[in-house]
Amino acid sequence: MSTRLLLHGQLRLILGISLVYLVAWFAYYGQIPAGQYPSEQARATLEAALGLAAGQQSEAPDATAHSLYTYALSVLAKFFVTTEGLTSAARALNALALILATSFCASAAGHYWQRNPAIWIAGILVGLNPVLIFWAGEVSPSLLATAGMSMALYKVLPWLRRPKARDSLWIAICLVMAAAFETCLLPLALLWPAFAGLYPDRKRISHLFLASIPATLTCGLILVSKLQLQNPFVFNFSQIYSGLYSALGSQENYDGKSFGFYRQLHFLLLLNPIHWGALFILAGAGFYVRLKDGHRGYSVLLAVCILTIFAISFALNEGGSQARSTLIPLLAIFASGIALLPKIWGHAGTRTRRKITIGAALLSLFAYAGYFGQNQSKNWERDYTYLAEANLQFGNNDRAVTWAEKALKLNPAQVEMQEIRIIAQFNEWASGNRQRTLPIEAAQEYLKTAQEIEGTATTHSIIAIYQYKLRETESAKAIWTAERDECALALLCLYWTGAITDITPSDLKTYLGRPYHGLLKVATEVDRSALDYGKTEKLLDNILALAY
Repeated sequence: MSTRLLLHGQLRLILGISLVYLVAWFAYYGQIPAGQYPSEQARATLEAALGLAAGQQSEAPDATAHSLYTYALSVLAKFFVTTEGLTSAARALNALALILATSFCASAAGHYWQRNPAIWIAGILVGLNPVLIFWAGEVSPSLLATAGMSMALYKVLPWLRRPKARDSLWIAICLVMAAAFETCLLPLALLWPAFAGLYPDRKRISHLFLASIPATLTCGLILVSKLQLQNPFVFNFSQIYSGLYSALGSQENYDGKSFGFYRQLHFLLLLNPIHWGALFILAGAGFYVRLKDGHRGYSVLLAVCILTIFAISFALNEGGSQARSTLIPLLAIFASGIALLPKIWGHAGTRTRRKITIGAALLSLFAYAGYFGQNQSKNWERDYTYLAEANLQFGNNDRAVTWAEKALKLNPAQVEMQEIRIIAQFNEWASGNRQRTLPIEAAQEYLKTAQEIEGTATTHSIIAIYQYKLRETESAKAIWTAERDECALALLCLYWTGAITDITPSDLKTYLGRPYHGLLKVATEVDRSALDYGKTEKLLDNILALAY
């Protein structure tokens, strides 16, 4: 009883520390564009969940089928009816999943190693893991998959010593749930019934039958209902060898966002030294300790099999950072065995110590070799693109220009970033916090840059503004007239220059949700015959003032 109470007391403290870290990250992340602007994939998930909650179908081609995660969010969407509210609810769900993962993982380590330090080590490696903390702030199912893996591991380690049929069922349920949230775990869920039927000495049929039920039911639901896997499982053999290394090496694969990139940007992540490479090396040390401690090594063999099967699945399915994070609990449980390493080192002779040192060096070389072959920053183009879009969305035009230019350095042909740079530069001088007039040289430079791309209705309207400022009034009005049906800015310029005299409420409604709709609306409310020269008049006159 005392051991159990001590375990619970330690867990409460570990979970409290983890929760403080989570809240600090959520509070910080929720105030910056990267945390306020959902990625394209996240927006699609949120919209699908809100549509399901409202009984509506999305217009997407695959709208009739949704993943378990989308259905889970649709339940929350009944209470949180906006994108912002549902994002906060998704983060709260992720926080709950991380607390569960930490609790089960620390408990499993404590029972596995029979050492109190193991509880602390495993709990910290999971509960304070910056990768998990980072993905907890996203609309992502990876934390739920991680919790499922932790619950499976909590039962599978004692199951190896004394297999129980009901534990075979429990493990199967947890693995199937984890696989439903992260497709790379699917082979583990499908292979578990075979292992559960072969390993025990008695009642093998019972173990096989019970372990098969969750996978069978889930496959049946996928076939006869609208439930689908989080991502379809694919077989891509073209990069199998590099994929196998990516699954186990410290370098991460891009997966919507690059954790390594954001770690450099944000102080709360940068200060935390826990990472995959360190976990992998510590887990290797834990394997050695377990074998050196006189055990038969079944658990180590099972862990190696799990890592191998996952690595193959990861390579075939082109998994990313989120998929790999689901195996952090496995590494953390074995890594917590380093609490026994000082004792082994103290009793070891020179030869044994040399073997330990060489083994650690080889594991380190394997884990970090990828950093010597490829510059990770070359994969950050999509992160630059995303941050440019996010900052533009929230009016941080100077930051949007900065990130767009970083993306263009890596890929000068990226038209989307060229457009964002043009729009952000325009917003910065025209409608930002520091409005300024443009000299002829600046207007000519901006015009030349904008004319180098094919562009959209918005960039065409901005080109016309520069032409107007350079006294090419007829060309400018011709462009605005051509683009007025698509762009609120074009109609605004025609209205403010007197080319048209009236904008109806139906005209305004046409541009609802489009860029510059708000500016067009306030422009129609200005009484230009009034003596008072307001902020809106000053802003619009500055936009269309002739360059000097």
